[in-house]
Amino acid sequence: MVGRGRDRGSTLAEMLVAMALASLVLTGMMSIYWTGSNAFQRLLATADAQYAVRSATQKMGEDIRGASVITILEGGAKLSLLTATGEAVNYYMANNQLYRDGNAKVPIAENISGLNFSGISSLVKITVNGTVDGRAYQLISSISPRLISVVEGDK
Repeated sequence: MVGRGRDRGSTLAEMLVAMALASLVLTGMMSIYWTGSNAFQRLLATADAQYAVRSATQKMGEDIRGASVITILEGGAKLSLLTATGEAVNYYMANNQLYRDGNAKVPIAENISGLNFSGISSLVKITVNGTVDGRAYQLISSISPRLISVVEGDK
């Protein structure tokens, strides 16, 4: 029985310490993963909302540039225009969505917390406020109609 002293394996205390350290490392790694995953989801939601607002603003710009009549109504809450093709189009916000109401009522952006139109002679200023996961952002665009000057309607 030579050499049989402490070479028989690990003690229970050593195994418990090793398992405790491994669980701490694993918990730390999972925490980092979950934090990164949540940040990615928030970023993705914000980017999607911002893209929707930018594309909606682009669509409004196309309609404004080609409009033959533009009227800002309800103190800047609604934009009404007549396109060169004769289509009557309204842009407004309802239920946190931006709508384009032309041949059909279509929501073109969501998570909208504010919308304002203003006009000065040959310029339409659009201000769109959005909120996603408690984070607010604002997009302001100024668009010049090609054919006419802007008419301020009822205030």
